[in-house]
This record gives sequence, structure tokens and C-alpha cells, in this order.
Amino acid sequence: MRNTFISFLLLFAALSVAQTTFMVPMRDSVCLATDIYLPPDTADNPVPILLNRTPYGRGDVDEEFKDTLLNRGVGFAIQDSRGRGDSEGVDSLFIGNGWGVHKDGYDAVEWLAAQPWCNGDIAMIGGSGEGIMAYLATGAAPPHLQCVLAANCTGDMYHVGAFPGGCYRKEMIDNYFTIFGPSYMIDAFAEHYIYDSSWHEADLSRRYDSVTVPVFHVAGWFDPFCEGNIGAFEGFEYDGAPGAAGEQYLVIGPWCHGAWTRTNQGDLNFPANSMWDFVTPAAQFMLHHLKGEYPEVADWPAVHCYIMGDVMDTTQPGCEWVDFENWPPPEMVFDSLYLRPDQTIAPTPSTISDTGLSYDSNPDAPFIHTGGRNLFVRPGPKNQWLQDIGAQGVIWTTEPLDTPITIAGPVTARIYASSSCIDTDFMVRLCDVYPSGTSYLVNDGAIKARFREGVDHETFLEPDSIYEFEIDVGNVAISFGTGHRIRLGISSALSTRYEANPQTGEPFRVHTHTEIATNTIFCDTEHRSRIILPVLPTYPIAINEAKSRLPGAYALSAHPNPFNSAVSITAPEGAEIEIFDLNGRRVAQLPDGGTVGEALVASRDATNRDFSDTGKREGTSPSPTIHEFTWTPAVSIASGVYLVRAKTDGGAAAVKRVVYLK
Repeated sequence: MRNTFISFLLLFAALSVAQTTFMVPMRDSVCLATDIYLPPDTADNPVPILLNRTPYGRGDVDEEFKDTLLNRGVGFAIQDSRGRGDSEGVDSLFIGNGWGVHKDGYDAVEWLAAQPWCNGDIAMIGGSGEGIMAYLATGAAPPHLQCVLAANCTGDMYHVGAFPGGCYRKEMIDNYFTIFGPSYMIDAFAEHYIYDSSWHEADLSRRYDSVTVPVFHVAGWFDPFCEGNIGAFEGFEYDGAPGAAGEQYLVIGPWCHGAWTRTNQGDLNFPANSMWDFVTPAAQFMLHHLKGEYPEVADWPAVHCYIMGDVMDTTQPGCEWVDFENWPPPEMVFDSLYLRPDQTIAPTPSTISDTGLSYDSNPDAPFIHTGGRNLFVRPGPKNQWLQDIGAQGVIWTTEPLDTPITIAGPVTARIYASSSCIDTDFMVRLCDVYPSGTSYLVNDGAIKARFREGVDHETFLEPDSIYEFEIDVGNVAISFGTGHRIRLGISSALSTRYEANPQTGEPFRVHTHTEIATNTIFCDTEHRSRIILPVLPTYPIAINEAKSRLPGAYALSAHPNPFNSAVSITAPEGAEIEIFDLNGRRVAQLPDGGTVGEALVASRDATNRDFSDTGKREGTSPSPTIHEFTWTPAVSIASGVYLVRAKTDGGAAAVKRVVYLK
């Protein structure tokens, strides 16, 4: 399961050193088994320590990796998590690793820092389950933690891990706890299918402003935790505390879970450049923050992203690495493609009234799913021929593209639908149809109808009434080439990725029967169902030009956030402020549409880092003058999430999300 997530740091000759095992006390006196490996002569020369906390057993140590660290003067510690391996206590897996009653990650870091052979500097590393533990410890903000590398993982166990859109990830959660335990967690998750306070200590999004360290996030476009890595990057980068804000790094490749060393993903074979050498950058990141080596790390772009494309035609755009200084990329614009009654997708909505396409959803024989962000069963960009002809769903397809369309950022489906039942699910598949006619899954998203107004409460449907649903299809970067077609499939099950909805409205997993639902997707002039794509209009022209953050690396800020009447936005002098809704429609422009305050002088601290004129994080340029703008939404502006984008004359840009609650 671990897929040797930490073995990618091998660089140098081995140095054999014996281990010492400690039973490290936590705050409740439970002791966790911890193996310590130290370079020689630490009595007079204390060293930094890299900590790997694991639910998979301390015996799975990569000896070359361990000796590599020792050879560079960094100690290594691996610790069995609570109730696992030789550690004491009750196994609750990820619960207790963060900021709750138990703070095992925090306590482990601080115990290591206090030892005479440690110089007080601790880093953490982990992938998959170990990465989850590292993320949660980061949210607890141990004072001696210096940096973290977290690969293919999430810090949000409800919204990303178990119930995205309120739909239960049966394929991943049931299989994981059945194989790795503890099995009782399956029932615990099911009991709390409505988001409540029991999830808070495994919801890193509630702790972004507590994070104080740089983190190297590694994600895969077909990894089940991709949204978790991207969400943590965005949260730490834009809302983190001093030491974290503006100091995050994100690498996203076209990989399934931990599969960055091979080109074959799903049913596609990507070019050799899709594999990525983690060895050098991962080692440089750690040694930079622990020992002050490799100063060039400070110059890295914030995002190193693989834009997927046609893997069979090298003349098409895509299938290359691109650097961005923000995510989503500031040059991205949202563009809508509309679903039409003839099952086509077009840039303009239908002019026909009262039109919808219906299908039946049978939970006893649910729509079968293959591919995508699965952990165990058929992951990756799988051929969708069976899904595209399925009777329990509808597909819409564009005409063959005359010119490529490249997207990079979050994809959203906004659909209008009705159901004959009081509850159902809506699943959206985004596919790339090659000129041969073969359709490959790019990504998918889901929403449970009872949670359309929020996952913390249930609101059931009135049968046969029409509702608007906004479905998060996730982040993606792909170029749909010339001759390709974009396809959208909608169904009410993706089995066994998600557990089929019995459609009765009863509590999760205690239903007494099932019902067949007749669901209708409306795509007429009154109900403009559409897919909202994050388009890169300039790709591939000039997309690889360096894009600096705002001068002085001033973190675009907005307060209060959320707000209910007006929001103050601070940005450098001369910046143009534009505000967009999630459909990409510009709703305001400042200063023309708002009040400009007095000039402010930005202080120089960790949330206001200085850049050189090349846009690199160097800490040597003078602080900029900033201005404060006030946006008071017009009465016609609805409550919701909006994107504030600041752009300067020099082309630098930054993006900030704000939440308007009337």
C-alpha cells in the first residue's frame, strides 16, 4: 500500500548505522514505538530529524533512503501510529494525529526536538496514509516542525476521503478498512454520513490559518486524493500563517495512486516525459529547509503541472510540463459549454423550451463505473464504451474540435434536473473522445440530492420538481486536440466507486427497500444545464513564460471573509481588481466599481515576501505600496463563492476566493 512513497529520495552512498528503538510518550502517557537512526558523532553535533509516521509498520524502511539521509547529516525516525505495530493505545488510524484530544503528530515532533542528539529542527514526510498523518500533524502546528513533504493524500477525510458531494466512496473506504483495518471505522463513517463535529479533527480546511511551514505537495490527476493535495496547497498558500503563505510547492502529474514511475495509466500510455524524477527535487527541498542547502529551492515556481493531451499524436498540444505561479492559473478564464436536447454540447444554450432527457436509475442494478480516481479497482483514464451506451444515463458530445481547447483548473457542472424520488444521486463524467471514436475518462464528480444545499443537513426533493445542482467535477489540466470531441455523461450511479443510492430518503445504510427513480436532465432555454471549463486561452502560446506573483509577493487579502455587506480587498498600487462568479461572469471591477482607500505600506513579514524583478522568492526587494479597495455587491448579486483576481501592469496576478452571504 505504501508503494515506497519515501524511496524516491535516494541520492548518495549508504552509511550503515544501527537503530535505536524508543517508546515515545504521548500526552496521555500512551507510548508509540519509534526507531531512530542517527549519523555518528551526534553527541557534539546534534542533527535535524526527518520523521515518518506510519500505519503500515516500521519494518518497511527503505535502507538506501535512510542511509542517504544519514550521509547528509540528517537523522531519520519512523514511528508506528497509535494502536499499530508495537505502539500502545487503541487504533483509530487517522483520528488523533492532528489537533483533537490526542495530538500524536505534534507530540512526536516535539519529543524528537527535545532530545540531546537533535538540533531542534524536524521535518515530516509521507505518502498515502502516511501523508494523511503528516498533513494532520501540520495542522496542529508543532513549533519545531520546519517543512513537510506530503504525496497522494488528503487532510480532509469527509469532503475528499469518504463523502465527496455527500456520496460514499465505497470502492476506496470499504476496501481500505477491510484490508488494513480497523474494520470498525466502516461503521463509524457510515454513522456520520452527515458532516458533523466528529469530522472536525480530520478536516484540515478548518486549520489552514494555523499552518506555519512550507509543504511540498505531490498529486496525480487520477489519484483518489488529488483534490486533497490541491486543496491543501491552495489553503496553505493563500490562507496559511506566516511561514506557510506563499511558500507552498505543488507537483501534479498524470498518475494513478503513487504510479509516477510508469507511463501506463489506465488504458492510455503517456509519453516518457510523464514520469517524473522525484529524487532530486524532494531531496533538495528537505535539505534546503533543514540545513540551508540548495538555495535555488527558493526560486522554484509554485506549481509544476503536467497538461495531458493526445497520447497518440505528438503534433497535438499537451503532454508536457508547465509551470504556474498560482493555482488555479491566473490566466485561466471560465467558459461554459451548454447541453442541448439533441445531445450535443455547444457554446450557446438551446432556444427550445420545456425540454429534458430522462433515464431510469435502478439501485439494484446500478450504472457500472470504470476508471478515474479509484484506489483499488480499475483506476485511470479507462475506455468508456460501456458507460457511454448505458441505458441508465445520458451523454452529450461536442462536434469535432476545429482548434484545441486547453483547460487547467476546477471543472464544474451546473445542471437542472428532477427526480420521481425524494432522493437520488447525480454523477457527471468528463471524457475525451479521440478521433477514432474511443472515449477516455478524464474525471468525474458526484452529488447526493439531499445534500445539494450543504453536506451538514438534509433537504429532500419534491418529486418531479426541477432543481439546480452544482457538481464539483474536480481540478484537471488537459488539452482536447483538433478532431477530438468533449463528452459529458450524466447518470445517477457510478458503481462501485460510490455506493448506490437506494433513493428512498432513509438514513445511510439502514434503508428498508429501494426505489427506481426516473430522473430528467433539463437543457432548454429556461434551464441552461452546462459544463463550466477553466480555459487557458493563450495555451500553448506564451504559457511557459515566467509569471511572477504580485510585486513584493503581497498575498492578495480580503476581509472579512465570508462577508455579508462589503469586503475590503488589499492589493499593490496600480493593480486592477476583477471579481468573477463561478460561471466566469465578471460581476465587478475595481476601482471603477468600488471605493479606493488610502495607500498603505506593506510590512515585510512571512505573508508579504519580497520578490526580485524576475518574480523569484528572494527576500531582497523593497516592499510595495498597497491599496485597499471595498467591494459592495449590487443588490442583484446572489450569495455564493466569488473569485477576486488582481492584475498589475506588468502582468503579475493573484487570485483569492471570497464568500458572500447575504
